[in-house]
Amino acid sequence: MASVFPVIGSWWGGNGARVGDGRLIRKGSSSTPFESSAYTVGDRKWTVEITYSADNDTQIAMRANWFEAGKKTTGKQDFIATWNIRGGANAAIRFEFELPTNAYPLWTPSIAVPGTANDITVHNFNLYETPKPGVEVVATQSILGAGGNMGLLSFPQAKVDDLVVVFYASQFGNTAAKPPLGWASSVEKNVNGRSGYVAIKRVTNVSEVTNVKLHGDTTTAARERALCFLLRGVKDFYPNGWTAGTPVFKNEKFIHLVAAQYHGNNKTPLDPWQDPSEDRHYSTGGASTAESWSSIEAGITKSVKHGTNAFGFAWVDLAPLVEEEEKKVVPGVTITDGKTDNPAFIYENGEERPATMRAVPRGYKDIGTMMITRGFLIAHRGGSVSWPEASIRAYTNAVMFGAGALEVSCQKTKDGVWFLNHDRTLQRVDKTAPDTPVTEMTWADIQKYHTIGEPFMTVEEYFAAYGSSHITVLDPKYSADEWQDLKKFFPTDAHGRIIWKFSIDAGWLANQWKSDGWKCWGYSYPDQVTDGRINEWHKPWDYIGMSWEASDEVWRRTTALGKPVWGHICPTRQAYDDALAKGAIGCMVSGVANVYSESLV
Repeated sequence: MASVFPVIGSWWGGNGARVGDGRLIRKGSSSTPFESSAYTVGDRKWTVEITYSADNDTQIAMRANWFEAGKKTTGKQDFIATWNIRGGANAAIRFEFELPTNAYPLWTPSIAVPGTANDITVHNFNLYETPKPGVEVVATQSILGAGGNMGLLSFPQAKVDDLVVVFYASQFGNTAAKPPLGWASSVEKNVNGRSGYVAIKRVTNVSEVTNVKLHGDTTTAARERALCFLLRGVKDFYPNGWTAGTPVFKNEKFIHLVAAQYHGNNKTPLDPWQDPSEDRHYSTGGASTAESWSSIEAGITKSVKHGTNAFGFAWVDLAPLVEEEEKKVVPGVTITDGKTDNPAFIYENGEERPATMRAVPRGYKDIGTMMITRGFLIAHRGGSVSWPEASIRAYTNAVMFGAGALEVSCQKTKDGVWFLNHDRTLQRVDKTAPDTPVTEMTWADIQKYHTIGEPFMTVEEYFAAYGSSHITVLDPKYSADEWQDLKKFFPTDAHGRIIWKFSIDAGWLANQWKSDGWKCWGYSYPDQVTDGRINEWHKPWDYIGMSWEASDEVWRRTTALGKPVWGHICPTRQAYDDALAKGAIGCMVSGVANVYSESLV
């Protein structure tokens, strides 16, 4: 399908360059259509088709820019998605996505290549509303008159690739009406003494379906009728002109748009051809008991009744762009997103209600996606202010509330089991535990105690649950010199999903991680800025952290180092907002439930 936005070569291009109708987008740069291109959000489901060339694997991130009516910019923007792009020449990809929900009626896209990715030349960027399953009747128009004196057809709602179908009928045979020039058409001069035509046009420009003349130039007394359809989501069409016989459908997989013409006097009833249970019925007006009448009765149908008093039928078989999925009935209980076929029930607050099931939200697709997401949130120990830290309960709740990344502090027991715990001992999270370093305890010893009442979990259990769906910020704590051993638990795409974490003074660790191809974050504190130590310490780290409560001056000096800065450790929404206002691009957050007010599930 054709894009609703101009060719990407004409967009604003940052430090890239136009290449014909396409555009070179360099890493760390973006491209955006001009405000005059703002387009309706529609039902928010969109498809993008991209042809491109790239020397290496790269990424494209998309954001939505929001506009008021009249294409007045709001200055607001939302992240949509980041797509991983394989290197290649004149390659093609296709993605579907959904725009975030808000009140703004118009939008434009921005696409960017993250600074961690590689340059790409986009040859074509076709962006259009995702076709709905089946065929959509967008609008109809009924035109009534006499031969040589009819109204004009206009469909201002038309979009490129829509299909317009006109069923035209005349009370007399041998109508002088002619289909519009350039339309696919079929004219019948005698249909049981009547006549008419079927005309079809694939829209390439709205002007083609504006003020279109359907009638002939000869004035007659014949009552003439036109019933016109604007259809969307049609891949192919197969017209069948007016015939005196009842339609015989050759392919039941098609959608059948059928019309019948009727003519009678004031004593002639209209015997509908369509089963009354089919609700998609359209008419030019129907019968009259006061005067003679003519009508076209049409609808989308699977069958046509025999024995009606219609003078003739015409129809168009339509192949949809997206076929409607046939509902499959599975024995037993089926629970889907808030809807049930054979409902299961649960009891809550003394009341019975249907059970529901929803998918667990996924986190940031990869590190590049997270880093271009303004205000990204990392759940510190799973949300240590909101839930029992470092527990499966905490991480599950953080995920359900929408955290896209999770921080994990871990250590290795005396007998070689990696498990989640922050402190050197267990005493802070379980006051009954001994004052013994966890690295000197066995896993069996650890399991005698709890983290704020919840069982401890192993690193293996954590990665099995969320290692492939969320970004992990991993701190090996008092077992840091054995960090290589942790890699046995990692998912296959670990380099795009794991960021190592440690104090910013541990440059020896950062250098090891960097040489092994990993990203790493070093957290710092105000005194390390004011005394200047951070000026050297920050150099090995990809990203650095600063306390959310640090002064504006400390934040200014930290961001001036030229590295992406994360705020830490934010217990409240105010702390999170303060960190972002001071220059953080994202935050390590302990009070996840204070930032995200309710669960997504």
